Amino acid sequence: MGSGQSFLEHPADVLAALAASQRQGAPCALVVLTGTEGGSARPVGSLATVDGQGRMAGYVSNGCIDADVVQQALAALDDGRPRALRYGKGSPFIDLRLPCGGAIELVIDPRPDPAMIATALEALEARRPVRIRLAGDQGLTAVLPDGGGPCPTPAAQTAELFYRPRPRLALAGRGAVLRAAAHQGALLGMELALASPDRADLDALAPLAPAFSLHLARPGAPAALPCDADTALLLLFHDHEWETALLADALRGEAFYIGALGSPRTHAMRCAALEAAGVPPEALARIHGPVGMVRSLKNASHIALSALAEIVAALQERQAAAAGSSRAA
Repeated sequence: MGSGQSFLEHPADVLAALAASQRQGAPCALVVLTGTEGGSARPVGSLATVDGQGRMAGYVSNGCIDADVVQQALAALDDGRPRALRYGKGSPFIDLRLPCGGAIELVIDPRPDPAMIATALEALEARRPVRIRLAGDQGLTAVLPDGGGPCPTPAAQTAELFYRPRPRLALAGRGAVLRAAAHQGALLGMELALASPDRADLDALAPLAPAFSLHLARPGAPAALPCDADTALLLLFHDHEWETALLADALRGEAFYIGALGSPRTHAMRCAALEAAGVPPEALARIHGPVGMVRSLKNASHIALSALAEIVAALQERQAAAAGSSRAA
């Protein structure tokens, strides 16, 4: 693939591209990675779109088969029939081999229902999980809100895939490390929520279009950043009196990661302050401290990268645990 491909990764971005094409009345196929065997460059559930000009948004491989997927999608757009495809081991496409030696399975829907696409996109943009169902001979068949409750039993040969909202990076702090972490989080495609006692920091980061921005008035005042189950909270203060109120509030929420900058001695003092403020001792174990995959760094961009690597690892662990639970069910 060349300049006609944009490497979108989060499902919400791919669905937004598809919805935009549909609003313009332009033909656009949805490509969904429904299964993998062995190694694969992309996880199950990865999405892509292919328009009538052969432009792909998103990707389902590391370049091994995307060009052929585009051709298959264009053929589906021509005849209007969904397709279930297999590449790699056991595939009829003997001239297209995956370097990893495994196999991937795809469904291409040349006419995805605009109402279903809008429903899925609306849920993800409102930070609600969503499930979709596909069948190889029908394409997209259902969009289901997550949260339990009775759902129609899927038919045989139906794939059901689960999507979470975009990860949110909630940052509180000041100075160089805060700014470096915000820029790196934006590059990772994370939604940003920011808090700082320095308006200059918030103003400098405004071009990143954070979803939430809070000017902290004074240490000890009640303060909260939005922390749902898809949020990582990272505190980047050197003056740690700002932390207690933010951490106490976050520990009552569902954030999948909570971390705070500082040495082991600083972390012990932080936990003592939180316990004195009434935070249960067992809740304190949720706080990562010191943060980061590499300790004792002095460069702001390196500190931010180390902390964000730890957050990505926590996100990966959660996704692996969820996938394991799904297989067990």
